[in-house]
Amino acid sequence: MFARFINLSIKKKIIFFLFILTAFALFVSSFLFIIYDKQQFKRKALRDLSILAETVGNNNAANLEFFMSGKEDAKKSLQLLASDDYIEMAAIYNTSNLSFADYAKQRIGYRAPEKLEYSSDTIIFSKDKIIITKPIIYKNHTHGTIFIQTNLDEYKERTIKFLVVISLIIFLALIISLIMAIYFQGLITKPIVNLADLMKNIADTRNYSIQSSYNSKDEIGQLSSVFNEMITRLGKQNKDLKIAKDRAEYSLKIKEQFLANMSHEIRTPMNGVIGMTDLLAETELNEEQFQYLENIKISADNLLVIINDILDFSKIEAGKVKIVNEAFDFRKLVHQYRDIFEKRMTQKGLFFTIEIDDAIPNFVVGDKVRLNQILTNLVGNAFKFTQKGGISMKFRLKTVTENSQTIEFEVIDTGIGIMKDKLEAIFEEFNQATNLTTREYGGTGLGLTISKQLVHLMEGTISVESKFGEGSNFLVTLPFGITNIQSIAVNQVITPKFNKIAQDKPLNVLLAEDNKLNQLFAREVLQKNNMKVTLVENGNEAVKAAADNLFDVILMDLHMPELDGYQATKQIRTQLEQPNSLVPIIALTAAVTKSEIDKSFEAGINDYIAKPFKAEILIKKILQQTINKEFMNESKKITNLDYLKNMAGDNNEIIAEMIEMFIDQIAEYVTNINKAIKEGNWDDLKLHVHSAKSSVAIMGMNKLRADMQLFENAVKARERKEEYPEMFANFISQTNKGVGELKEILLRLKENKKGEVSF
Repeated sequence: MFARFINLSIKKKIIFFLFILTAFALFVSSFLFIIYDKQQFKRKALRDLSILAETVGNNNAANLEFFMSGKEDAKKSLQLLASDDYIEMAAIYNTSNLSFADYAKQRIGYRAPEKLEYSSDTIIFSKDKIIITKPIIYKNHTHGTIFIQTNLDEYKERTIKFLVVISLIIFLALIISLIMAIYFQGLITKPIVNLADLMKNIADTRNYSIQSSYNSKDEIGQLSSVFNEMITRLGKQNKDLKIAKDRAEYSLKIKEQFLANMSHEIRTPMNGVIGMTDLLAETELNEEQFQYLENIKISADNLLVIINDILDFSKIEAGKVKIVNEAFDFRKLVHQYRDIFEKRMTQKGLFFTIEIDDAIPNFVVGDKVRLNQILTNLVGNAFKFTQKGGISMKFRLKTVTENSQTIEFEVIDTGIGIMKDKLEAIFEEFNQATNLTTREYGGTGLGLTISKQLVHLMEGTISVESKFGEGSNFLVTLPFGITNIQSIAVNQVITPKFNKIAQDKPLNVLLAEDNKLNQLFAREVLQKNNMKVTLVENGNEAVKAAADNLFDVILMDLHMPELDGYQATKQIRTQLEQPNSLVPIIALTAAVTKSEIDKSFEAGINDYIAKPFKAEILIKKILQQTINKEFMNESKKITNLDYLKNMAGDNNEIIAEMIEMFIDQIAEYVTNINKAIKEGNWDDLKLHVHSAKSSVAIMGMNKLRADMQLFENAVKARERKEEYPEMFANFISQTNKGVGELKEILLRLKENKKGEVSF
């Protein structure tokens, strides 16, 4: 009740309080008046009755002297009291207090007492009657006593009439007070309400030039004045913040562009260096040549680690790292570090052990990529600073609940350790234990910073214990989800069946690359894998070549002279006829920031490879885009369920359920998008297009996903509105084809629920 009252408006509270105070005042006044009136009535009644008793008594003094004749006269005298409706009985008593003459109303039970028991001069005021006795004195002698009894009906009638009148007065007064309260509260609340509306308007519009016009000298006027001053200051602060925000965003944009350019400028030649190093390693080399080559490879790998650290730190700092939760094989991920580091540990004379608690399940739900990055940083850091002894990794199951589990792991080394006064700063960016650490051991000082930030993004904790000269112990706790998955299918990209077909019919690849070293490396790799390569050096040549020939795949460098890879891809997608416009395009990019990757997908690129890349990665990416084309005529297919299969762990029932859900959703998307276009509701249109884009992406409808991204971008910018119906028609056309394919797959899935189904 109190909480409900607290939430009432000030207007209602003021009216309520004024009404209650008025009612209280009226009721108290009425109560006091009734008490006062009762006292006044009592005083008046006693006075009048005393006078009456004295008068009647004195008039009958002579009658008491003449007993026989006087008795009749006394009775007649008392009968005169009948004119008073409230006198119930009266009597005259002689000096012996015996009744001489009496009078009583003609009512049952009314009779004066035969003998007077009261004193000669008495007044009794009871709940419902008044009794008075007075001595009868004549010529200074007492001749008897007069007795009179009256009821209080007069007072009761008077009180009832008063209550009726006072109730009417109170009712009318309350009505008038309510009307006045409603009227006068406006004088108080109106400026407050106006001030509240003004504040809401400022909050909604962010217009800090609005001022309150209430200029009275009362408290509300003072509040209004202070409010105007506050808004003025807020406006100035907001302006300053906007300038600072614009500068920060511009600085961030410049920083990101710088990182993209730096990444491109360094990674592009590194791609050629590392690639050619790998190719050279496959040739016959003497021991000295192999050692030189190994040193080159180590230096290139170290440089790549430094670049990756800087880029990762930049992405985390900009808030562009998203945690993705999916089921993965925890034990397999951990044990792969034995393969990665054991050889390097042995070469350095170090031991390397991994201990995993038996209570930890094989499969957990979490971000496999970020966990791998944390472990790689910690183990790599330990390896770098450990010259003797070794490194141990220990994993324990700390807590388990119904839906989650916490895994604690340690990376323990016997390295140089960390000085006590440096422990708190060890996770700060660009910070290492001593000034000589970077020179002696290398690195950027970002590995631990990145690890800590990733741990916090995953809602975990990280700490370190260390003794200088003895080693360090990094302790991490991370929460993971629980899953019933017992195995995850591994997609085999290169199969003997494909290799045989590839030998019979080489893939026709268009390579658009302006860097000579990268041209040589990529061409060597492709030709060694039985692929025919057409080389162009800029975007214009790439578009022309794609128009003149039907390639199996296009490898597109994003930064080329004359026409870059983004524009070249857009022209291929929009200006060429099918099937040339549908050829898979893989970006070759040294710029691996999120904005660059998003930009490439928006342009219509199917996939990307970050430079520098390994030869096997290049081949794997090409085969992922072309393998289904060889076996299933993929160029005519709309859907590709590889992602869905991986996400569902090859569980046919889950895949079927997801397909059915997608088919149901498409009809809803069509309705919502159509309605939003007709009504010109661009906010709803952006929302529905974005949702539809996400759904078609899950079904592997990559071309449509790229089209929907362009659609979404246009809606966000409120541009090309005249093309919205055409974009919508394309969505309907593509989804109709996709739904047809999905229905065929759904039928096969339902016919063979547990066996393998070819997609």
